[in-house]
Amino acid sequence: MREYYCISCRSLHKVVGLNHTLRILSTGYHIVGEQRYQICICNETKLEQALPAVTE
Repeated sequence: MREYYCISCRSLHKVVGLNHTLRILSTGYHIVGEQRYQICICNETKLEQALPAVTE
């Protein structure tokens, strides 16, 4: 399982199968601690803002 560092939400994402909310960039790597991660941009923050809040 690979992890990618997202420059949009500043967190690591685990990629399982086809993840359509994740776009992998081929521009380089980002280093977190001693680990080097490929850079990505996710749309998760945009999706959460677009969805209405659920209230019970």
